[in-house]
Amino acid sequence: MRRAFLIARREYRQHLRTRGFWLGLLLIPAIMVASILLPLLFDPDKGGDAILIADLSGRYQPALEAALERDHQKMLMRRLSIYAQEYHLHRVEGWADWARHSPWFSDAEVEAFVAAGGLDAALAALQPILPANAQPFETPHRLLSLVPFPDAILPRQPEPVLDRVLAHYLHGEPMIACDDGPRRAIAAIVLPEALDPLHPAWAMWTNGSVGAGVIGLITDTIRQQGRDEALATAGVDPGAVARIETNEMPPQMHSPRRGGAVSTNTVRQLIPVGCAWMLWMTIMMVSNVLLHGVIEERSNKLIESLLATVTAHELMVGKLFGVAGIGFTIALTWTVFAVISVSFAPPEAALVLRPALAPYASYATVFGLVFYFVTGYLAIATLFLVIGSMCDSMHDAQAYMTPLIIILLAPLILLRPALSDPHGLLPVLLSWIPIYTPFVMLGRLGTDVSTVEIVSSSLFLVGFIVLELVVAGRIFRASLLRTGQPPRLRALVQLCLGGD
Repeated sequence: MRRAFLIARREYRQHLRTRGFWLGLLLIPAIMVASILLPLLFDPDKGGDAILIADLSGRYQPALEAALERDHQKMLMRRLSIYAQEYHLHRVEGWADWARHSPWFSDAEVEAFVAAGGLDAALAALQPILPANAQPFETPHRLLSLVPFPDAILPRQPEPVLDRVLAHYLHGEPMIACDDGPRRAIAAIVLPEALDPLHPAWAMWTNGSVGAGVIGLITDTIRQQGRDEALATAGVDPGAVARIETNEMPPQMHSPRRGGAVSTNTVRQLIPVGCAWMLWMTIMMVSNVLLHGVIEERSNKLIESLLATVTAHELMVGKLFGVAGIGFTIALTWTVFAVISVSFAPPEAALVLRPALAPYASYATVFGLVFYFVTGYLAIATLFLVIGSMCDSMHDAQAYMTPLIIILLAPLILLRPALSDPHGLLPVLLSWIPIYTPFVMLGRLGTDVSTVEIVSSSLFLVGFIVLELVVAGRIFRASLLRTGQPPRLRALVQLCLGGD
């Protein structure tokens, strides 16, 4: 095994010096970092934005201000919830519900929060139970503020004129003076005096940076205000209609438990699917490295020199483990950058990512990640190694590579719909196909898969890999020095069965 170790070290060092290795190693982290830095570079102003408004009717601006204020209070509650969970205050008996809440709050919860004193009352209640090392709570800026039109803009002008005038504010440099400092104008709204509640006709200008959520909030608020006015004009109490519409009648569910939150929570599905994709990408990268290396050594006749000093078995084991080291380096680097990227994610994302990552925080799961990486690599890289040993060029290898890659892509294509029901027939069936087991089981680790199923499918996978290595060793040894056409199917079958 000493010579196999020397071969492995040679393979690792050789590929460590190539540009392709560093390109593949740094490409994914570069994308992670860019996804965080680019929004900051293109939108460096964190003081919030302004929406210019000219409510000539005088009836809609209060409703819009209330809607934006409610949205701001929800953000405060989310940040407070993160702050409370960071210092484990959500475990305090009898503490406020929002401290133990999800990142989503209803309007009724916001109203109760404001009625209880809002942010000031919450911070005062937190102060006596904060640990000594707790950092002060950082109050976030108000993201949006409604600001009246500047005196230089006459809202009663025709829309073509307003198009030219507002473009100066929405796409230019002038900042809008607000109570909390200057803000950038990102949108403008004109609500005419004679606004018909049944057929409202109003105008809105944006600079293209306004999110769909903000536009939806504004349009829904104006629509709701117009609807309430129409109901009041018809003699119907708008409050009674709102209470009827919000009166939910949920059934008492008695369905059997099906795999925990992953079957119902899209965010929780993304984590295992992302891990499976990263595992697949890493294995495919290093397996291609292995394939190219073997074919290059065959074409350069270097393989003959190597076989003069080591056996075919030692050469195969050394190559497999040397390239495995490359894969571990890539996977570890990507994981570190992923953790760093998550740590810089927006605070609201922490409440979503924390429960989503919880199933992957145990030692057993970490062992599972390493186990499925090793077994997945051996199951697939061995196939690439055999192909490389039989082919004299990449052109010859393509005949085998194309169908193999299509077969290997199948679990990734089926993984997302399979995880919607992680204990259904499809994911269970894929878990018992050895070349698919590492990817599918990795995605199912956080879904309460039984220990019996994990252990039994893992033992079956290990048995398959042992058999695969034995068969691959025979083909590898018989094909290394063969030139010309690859062995025919009958010859391959005889090699697999142990014949000459």
